[in-house]
Amino acid sequence: MATIMNDNNEQKQTTVGLLLIFGDIISNQQRDEIIVYLKKALKQINYNKFSQIEELFNNLISNNEFQTDSQYRQIVNTDNGSTAGFLYLPNFHTVLNVLKDYFNSCSHVSLIFCGQQIDSNGGIILADSIFTSDHLHSLFEDNSTFVIQDLQIILPYGSPQWIRLLKQKQIKHIHIDDLSKEINEENTFGEGFYERFIEILTKDTINFDIYSKLIPRTSSGTIAFDEPNLYILYGQQGEASLFGIRGFVVLVNGGFSRMPSYWNLIRGLQNVDACILTHFDYDVLSGLQTILHRKTLTSLHDGRICKPDFGAIFLNHIQRARIQSGNSSKISSNSKLLVNLSHNIDHLLNDIKQLNIDTYDLVKHTTPNKSGIEPINLYKKIAFGSLDLYVLYPTSSSTDDDKALATLQKIPIRDQQPSPSIIPLHHWYSSCNLLVWTPTSKSSKDTLVRILYTGVCPQTLVFEALARGRHLEFLHESQITRASSAKTTISTNNSANMKHSTQKPKPSPLVSNGESAKNLPRPSSTRPKPAATTLVKSDKPRSAPTTTAKKSTVSTTGGSAQTVNKENRKQNSSDSTSNNNTNEQTKEVNNASDHVDHNDEIQRPESISFTNDTDEPFVESNTATPIDEFATSLISTDPMTISFVDGAPNTRNPFLEQTDDMEIIHHSMSTSTKTPMPSIDEINPQHLPIDDENQSKKTTTKKSTIPTSSSTHPRKSKQAQLSGPIYYVDVAYIPNHGNEHYVDSEFFRRIRARYYILNAVEINRLTLESLIEGKQQWDKQEQIPVTLVPTFDGDRLRQFFVMNKIRLAELNINILPASTRCNVQYDDEGSPAQRLRFNQEQ
Repeated sequence: MATIMNDNNEQKQTTVGLLLIFGDIISNQQRDEIIVYLKKALKQINYNKFSQIEELFNNLISNNEFQTDSQYRQIVNTDNGSTAGFLYLPNFHTVLNVLKDYFNSCSHVSLIFCGQQIDSNGGIILADSIFTSDHLHSLFEDNSTFVIQDLQIILPYGSPQWIRLLKQKQIKHIHIDDLSKEINEENTFGEGFYERFIEILTKDTINFDIYSKLIPRTSSGTIAFDEPNLYILYGQQGEASLFGIRGFVVLVNGGFSRMPSYWNLIRGLQNVDACILTHFDYDVLSGLQTILHRKTLTSLHDGRICKPDFGAIFLNHIQRARIQSGNSSKISSNSKLLVNLSHNIDHLLNDIKQLNIDTYDLVKHTTPNKSGIEPINLYKKIAFGSLDLYVLYPTSSSTDDDKALATLQKIPIRDQQPSPSIIPLHHWYSSCNLLVWTPTSKSSKDTLVRILYTGVCPQTLVFEALARGRHLEFLHESQITRASSAKTTISTNNSANMKHSTQKPKPSPLVSNGESAKNLPRPSSTRPKPAATTLVKSDKPRSAPTTTAKKSTVSTTGGSAQTVNKENRKQNSSDSTSNNNTNEQTKEVNNASDHVDHNDEIQRPESISFTNDTDEPFVESNTATPIDEFATSLISTDPMTISFVDGAPNTRNPFLEQTDDMEIIHHSMSTSTKTPMPSIDEINPQHLPIDDENQSKKTTTKKSTIPTSSSTHPRKSKQAQLSGPIYYVDVAYIPNHGNEHYVDSEFFRRIRARYYILNAVEINRLTLESLIEGKQQWDKQEQIPVTLVPTFDGDRLRQFFVMNKIRLAELNINILPASTRCNVQYDDEGSPAQRLRFNQEQ
């Protein structure tokens, strides 16, 4: 709560602060609209009150420093503490931290927001998340040292959510100015800044159209590992992942940003055989929407074909109908800056129709007299394995779902009953799915992989969905029996075979929603045979045979697909080069007559099968650039770049060694508790102050605050209420980016996974603590290693890591470096991603 200033703060009473926040925009039309709004916004500034910082504001940017395609931040202060600042395309945490500084130093603050806004809640779209009035309200409640007394907020569109800030009691005066109204003020603050800024934005060389920035490649291929691979892509405050096995690629969700961070990776793929959109919302829709619409713009970049081609897209039409029935356009304005979810959904569906992509309803179909779930077969290869999609929720019976939801919405999460203001209604209709890779008995390389995609389902809905799949035996098999012989590697030096084609496959006919589709061919099956092909082989032998005729061996290191630390790439380039040179790869040149006809497929009725190839070789044409993977060192002094089990004996740090086969090997910590873990000062964390005198005291206190089954009476009461079956998977996505209203310790107690994926920029401390609380309730014999895989490692995650280091070691919980610190590289371009690779001990 903001405090009333005393005489010692008399000087601060006269300090003022002005902050201009320029959010994410995607078109020149939005740029033109912002120019008009900014002129109105500057007229709203009280010239007499802020005149002392006008000169500072007018000199904030210069032509030499400011670039329209890069983030920009400049904060300047006067001698008495008044502040003028400009944030261009900022991240969420940048905005949050700068606002804290303003509120701690200035008594009168004016905030100008320019950019896209969500029409439903007025949220400002930033580079990696959405900044809402709730964030600002939480900022007021969580801080008692703010000296701010007067706050002016200037928005392109003033929503009811922002207006509710007027009722808060932490700040004496708040003014909300809506720029959609006419303004007749004559005085204009900051004319010098405005003229210089507009001059830069309107240059002929400046283009804000995002589609012009998505440049296609001249060649494309596919990820052709013999073992399952899961790429945890950086989706900002959103979710995106890529699953690949033997050349079959599945994209699950598209991430938050309209400019996908993984574009450099996905544009090099020939096909995305299947795409799954678990729900319709800004956290997963935006990236996919951009990619698909870019494919419809055939005139860009000299008409070059934009890859990848999409084989089929699974959409949650039940949730879509709920959204669009209750979210008809509420805005009469034609503003390009107002973003409407229902309109974006329509644009996506129109692009899918224009591209003639097959669509399927992501729904669990109920069969009379059958309680089981029939999987959708995505991929099957004889003597190798199959990939199946289990849709657990929603079902085709809306009546049954509505009855179940009426009960689930009464079950508290974190001792609080869900309400529409906390959990939107359409989130209760998000899809919950299982993606399962099952190797055949003849396959000796792979192990069964179970990936649980929870979307934005609250945990109670996830439990209900899994209960509907209780007949699936693999959900009840402990990870010890199924995964103890499995290992997961990242950053391995194994080459991925690349399959390239220069011709566009023929489009498949569109399948109407709800229609039962059978024997859907893979997009590559309609691809013409290339005139000449090259087979790129890895050092490991392939389990499936390939047909070759004439061979010629060429030694090459080619392009690389690597998981590296961006911050140390330059200093480790020499080590990486020497590591690459020790792993030569072999190229085999085939004649066109030896190319296998992909149209020879095994027909499997009563299933949706995207490919049934039995002996498909992985070929490459018109390129000498295989994907190769190697690893480089990370910053050893940063706790978030060190695998946590590194402190245990007989384990190695996979991020600091230069080896050809780098693996994360999980060991039971119960056998090594006598070995002391390294102290916090040995880790030397970044941006986290450490008090050496109180260091051990803090650690002890933190450990004691973690509840145990025999600590307090309230804990016993809660423990007595724990019930429900336990489910085992290999990878589980934490619902709705770890939002504390969606998940508590019950999620981690009942859903036991080797890997928990946290796709979040706004990392919640309560959810991290729930991981510890849930894991400590596992049986002793099930204290197998558990790994948290974040996509972003902010200060909150770092602090959690340091303060709970001993407890994490006791519970055998490991934390991998975030996706933003890793890099999957294709040729000379990279995309931030963390790679999980599943294979069996040889």
